[in-house]
Amino acid sequence: MERDVLNTPVVLQKLHAICVAVKIDCDAEPALVERFGIASLPCDVLVTPDRKIHQINSGFLPAERYSTLISHAVKEKSVPRIQISVN
Repeated sequence: MERDVLNTPVVLQKLHAICVAVKIDCDAEPALVERFGIASLPCDVLVTPDRKIHQINSGFLPAERYSTLISHAVKEKSVPRIQISVN
């Protein structure tokens, strides 16, 4: 997913334009897995720069479809903002 989708030009352009991409190690961060409701991997949760959460995908998708989901996610109503802290 990371090589074949997330690093393609069409997806990178969309990600850089509308959100901040962060990769999380689910084994090392079980609290985030629970907070975001992640049930299977790969799972993509977008947190836009204004800290709104959008769960857009669970499972593999081709780059073009993934890019479309990103666009739709930021147009949909999101869940409330979260506070993110760095330990």
